[in-house]
Amino acid sequence: MNKSESVTKIFAALVKAQEELKNSFKSATNPHFKSKYSPLDEIINGIKPVLAKHGLAITQDVSGDGYRVTVSTLIMHESGEWIEQTGLTIIPAKTDAQGTCGAVTYARRYSLQAALNISSDDDDDGEHASKPAEKTRGDFGSAIEAIDKTESADKLKNIELALNAREWTAQEKIELAKTIKNKRIKMGW
Repeated sequence: MNKSESVTKIFAALVKAQEELKNSFKSATNPHFKSKYSPLDEIINGIKPVLAKHGLAITQDVSGDGYRVTVSTLIMHESGEWIEQTGLTIIPAKTDAQGTCGAVTYARRYSLQAALNISSDDDDDGEHASKPAEKTRGDFGSAIEAIDKTESADKLKNIELALNAREWTAQEKIELAKTIKNKRIKMGW
């Protein structure tokens, strides 16, 4: 966490705001996990009036490297004091626009909630987080073809990330690794 040199006024304002902030109403359902959560817009709409009443505002910075998305949350006070919750980094399940934007929304929601000590999800006591991710069976022929056809290092990295999310036999893993290695050599890196 980063903060301004003085935090006396912002801490006092946050204490007052947190007395009024409520955990968000869970109006949306995650069909994959069959759990309820609050969408980002509902969280923002619920906290803005309380924060404004106490001279507080929030902004979020989104950055990334093409493979990961990082969100930082900055809480500002009218006095000029500030607190920054440094980056929450998420790896999108898909590296297309939809997957990346979904990861941004997810990271913004959780970074914001953590910064303000509020919750909007059903608590499963870490049940889903402790289970290994289920992998779908990969199409070996399509994977080899995608590697062979790619012309850029960035696309090859995206293919590697996608391949890691799939299930392969031991022999297929070996062949994929060889094909990727040969492609890297061909590309000069």
